[in-house]
Amino acid sequence: MELVDRIPAVQLGPLRDRFGMMIDLRWVERLASVEGWMVANRRYLRSERRRGQNEMRALLAALAIEPPVLQPLVLEVIGTAFELCGVRDGAEGATIVRSPTSLDVRLQACPTYERLIASGWRGVTACGSYHRRDGWYRAVGTFPEEVLTGEQKWGDPYCSVVITFSHEKANRVAR
Repeated sequence: MELVDRIPAVQLGPLRDRFGMMIDLRWVERLASVEGWMVANRRYLRSERRRGQNEMRALLAALAIEPPVLQPLVLEVIGTAFELCGVRDGAEGATIVRSPTSLDVRLQACPTYERLIASGWRGVTACGSYHRRDGWYRAVGTFPEEVLTGEQKWGDPYCSVVITFSHEKANRVAR
């Protein structure tokens, strides 16, 4: 993404670290053993949404962009967030295909899935990827429509989602 080139070098490394950070998810399993999986999953997904908001706020600050971020810039900003997570065109089977209003993201090495596996996930924890992206959308002030087209967690060869920003929803500001 071209926006990455606008980020000062002193900020780029910390942003990549923040977006690519492996988080310790053992707390989810510990919480589930005490309060059950429903409570643990809700807290985990809420924490992923907050994480996404904080990541995107940091990215917007580095780019000196104020929300709400509208089309066509919002596609670049969200694409840049994916790039900072380690998703680059052609890298490790990952592709990002852009059109004027949508992104088609396919991740063979999904960072969220890899974090779950690294944490010792046993197959019950919900995938936080949508909630993390929802945090991004809230921070930029727009809400696209998403269609999940594949998920490694359920045996698909890659995680994939089509994200479409409509003009109507692009102007709706996050609450």
